[in-house]
Amino acid sequence: MPIFKVIFTDNTIYEGGDSVYNSLWNEIPDKDISCLEYFIDGQDSIVLRGYEKYGQLVEATKNVYGPKGTDLKPKLHNIYVMGLKNNMVKSYRIALIGDSGNDKYHKGDITQRLVPLGKEFRGRPISSWKKGIK
Repeated sequence: MPIFKVIFTDNTIYEGGDSVYNSLWNEIPDKDISCLEYFIDGQDSIVLRGYEKYGQLVEATKNVYGPKGTDLKPKLHNIYVMGLKNNMVKSYRIALIGDSGNDKYHKGDITQRLVPLGKEFRGRPISSWKKGIK
């Protein structure tokens, strides 16, 4: 199952990759998007429709101090799925890790927020925007 599905204004469909590590977000064709459906654990989904732009950001850390030969694959923390309308960004943060007992959020938790354009990730802009409906 793809991690997301895009429906363009011409009713063609693009399906993303099979994981957050391989989302294929940057390969989305340069066409106007009418709907973005982002799948969560293959069961639920977040649907964004009617935005001027759509964005995605994966928050991760990488251990650069591991023993030689250690797999230094990034540790994914959150994925952000965003829609822009009228210079305001609606952001959905999906927790990818958690459940350590000390974490405020647990794996699969979704939080929403509305922020001005240019402050969508930790008070800074993102660069992964894709065209939506004008």
